[in-house]
Amino acid sequence: MRSYLLPVLGAAGINIASSLAIFSIFPPSEASGEVQSFFEMPFGVSQYVTFFILVVALPLGEEFLFREALWEFLEKRFTSKQVLFQVSVLFALCHLEPALIVGLLPISFFLGWLRMKSGSIRHSFAAHVAHNFVGILLTII
Repeated sequence: MRSYLLPVLGAAGINIASSLAIFSIFPPSEASGEVQSFFEMPFGVSQYVTFFILVVALPLGEEFLFREALWEFLEKRFTSKQVLFQVSVLFALCHLEPALIVGLLPISFFLGWLRMKSGSIRHSFAAHVAHNFVGILLTII
């Protein structure tokens, strides 16, 4: 349990720092307002399901796709550091919006570093969950 402290706190800190930087450079997107109004109280089933998808299901899927399947495929052809760079940049680029790409690069490299150091996606998944959780909290408050 203690081994998850760095990933979780690191991801939360990266989210807060990158969010502050991004919001000072880019104006808030329309999606932020939509997310904020969607999560207004009272919570219903839709909000709980969406929250679960955003905080748990999507990070699990993204970790399996990028830092498990793609990582394993690329690791047969490149060094671990090259794979870290390739997967991290590709992960950020897949989010398409310029503000998201810039904002996701730090967490993407952190998740990749966790994957590279541990050899599994357990810690990167925990960090990814923490990152998305903090991101939603920052959006709705």
